[in-house]
Amino acid sequence: MDFTPVKVRQDFPKDQVDDVKSLVTSELKATDSFAKIEQGMKVAVLAGSRGIMNIGPIVRTVVDEIKKAGGEPSVVAAMGSHGGGTAEGQREVLHHLGISEETMDCPIVCSGESVLVGTTLEGYPVYVNRPVLEFDGILAINRIKPHTAFKGEIESGILKMLSVGLGGPAGAAAVHGQGAKGLRLMVPSIGKEVKKRLPFLGGLAIVENAYEKTYRITGVGNADLEETEKGLLVLAKQLMPSLPFSEIDVLVVEEMGKNFSGTGMDSNVLNRMRIHGEPEPAGLAIKRIVVLDLSDASQGNATGIGLADFTTEALVEKIDYRATYLNCLTSTFVQRAMIPVIMEDEEQAIRAAIKSLGNVSAEQSRLVRIANTLSLDFLRVSENLIPEVNAHPRLEIIE
Repeated sequence: MDFTPVKVRQDFPKDQVDDVKSLVTSELKATDSFAKIEQGMKVAVLAGSRGIMNIGPIVRTVVDEIKKAGGEPSVVAAMGSHGGGTAEGQREVLHHLGISEETMDCPIVCSGESVLVGTTLEGYPVYVNRPVLEFDGILAINRIKPHTAFKGEIESGILKMLSVGLGGPAGAAAVHGQGAKGLRLMVPSIGKEVKKRLPFLGGLAIVENAYEKTYRITGVGNADLEETEKGLLVLAKQLMPSLPFSEIDVLVVEEMGKNFSGTGMDSNVLNRMRIHGEPEPAGLAIKRIVVLDLSDASQGNATGIGLADFTTEALVEKIDYRATYLNCLTSTFVQRAMIPVIMEDEEQAIRAAIKSLGNVSAEQSRLVRIANTLSLDFLRVSENLIPEVNAHPRLEIIE
C-alpha cells in the first residue's frame, strides 16, 4: 500500500574536499600542535568508532606526517564502551573502519582499562584509557556533528572524544549515567580537564555534508579547540540533511538501524527526542512515525525503536532485545527502547497511523516516506504536498 505517489528529489549543497591527504597535511602543519612534535616523541593518534568518510586516509596521513617530523605514532582507540569495552572488540571496530597495523603502518593500541586521573572543578570524575598515559603527545581526530541526545554549544566532536571516548568504559558510564543533562554539562568540562592533565597537542576536526562526504577538515590546537568546535558545530547543523516541511501527519521510515544513526533513526531529523525530563524541540512537527524494518547491518540492535509510534511484526521479529536494552540502559534513555504499536504488515501499520489521527482521511493526510533518516535526497510525498514542493527551492518532482 503506497499513500505517497509523488517522488521528489531534495538537493543539498554538494561541495566536498577533493584532495583529502593534501588538506590534512596543510591543516596539521598550520597548527602549533604539530610544531611541538620532536624527535623520538611518542604520539597517540586518537581514533573512534564512528563511520567517518575518509577516516582511513586521514589517520594514515597524520601517522605519516608524525613520522616525517621525527615522532613515533600509534593509533589509540578512543571509543568509550563501544566494541564491548574490550581491547579485542575495539580492535575489531577499528579494523572494520579500515584502521589496522597493516593499513596504518604503526601500532594499534586498544584497552578496556580506565584510570581515574582526577576530577573537574564541578566534581566530575575524569577517566582515561591507561595506555594513553604512556605517550608524550596526543592528537585527536573526530567529526563535529549534532548529538542525538542533547543540545549545546559543544556536542559531538573532539571534546566528546576526550571526555567519553578516551574515558573508556568507566568514563562513558560516568557521563552517560547522568543522562542528557549530564552529557551537556560533563562533555565540555571533562574534555577541558583532560586537555590540562594530559599532553594534548590538538588534532583535526572534520565536518561532512548532507551526503556524508568530507566537507571541511580543520586543524585545531589545544588553546583554540573549544571556540573552533562551536563554530564548526553551527556549520555542521546547517549542512545536515533535513525534512523540508514544517508539519507532517505521518512519516514512514522504511528502515532503521545503527548503520544509519547511533539511535537507529536520527533524532535530529525526526525532531523527536523521547528522553524523560527533556523537552521536545521546536520546529518540525511529526504527528505519527511508522518504521517498517530493521537493517541487517544493525544485527538486531533496535535502539531508537521507541522514537516511532507504529511498526511491523517483521521488524519486531528481528530485534535482539539484549543488545537493544543494553544500549538504552547504558545511555539511560530507556524510552527509546520501548516498542510502539505493532501491526501485521506495512499496509496495516500505515492505515493504523492515519486512523489514529482522528478526523483526517488518507486523502487529507500529509504523508512523507523516506528510505531511512540518513538518506534524504529522495522522498515520496502525498499529492496534497505538491504546492509546497513546487514552492521549495531545494525540491523537484521527478516522478
